Amino acid sequence: MDSRRNENSRAFMPGSVNKRILVVDDWPDNIALFCMLLEMEGYEVETALSGEDCLIKVYERLPDLLVLDVMMPGMDGIAVTRHLRSDAHLPHFPVLLVTARTDLAGVGREVGADGLLHKPVEPDEFIRYVRLLLAAQRN
Repeated sequence: MDSRRNENSRAFMPGSVNKRILVVDDWPDNIALFCMLLEMEGYEVETALSGEDCLIKVYERLPDLLVLDVMMPGMDGIAVTRHLRSDAHLPHFPVLLVTARTDLAGVGREVGADGLLHKPVEPDEFIRYVRLLLAAQRN
């Protein structure tokens, strides 16, 4: 099969056309898992290993969706979300917080996140949530 045809067929997957997702986590294994799941769906994925690196990448090229770990050294996901939501110059884009902590149920909404998933993340639930947030952004 022609490799161009394979690339083109991926580009027309429902909901994934031109959608760029920034995945931020300080654990490379988590990044690898999220990237694999998202790329299988045809999304373009960028990564960052820290909150500070995340902000640089957001300001360089606004993502369609941010998948953001809560617990990271330095600037954590809560601080990143607060910073992004307080910047009136940034358009709204969905932020999906991901955490191993079980005591953060209401925190996500309080800081302006659009969703919160607990680790370990179930792949099907993760992809459903991503699709839901991107679909809501279009409306």
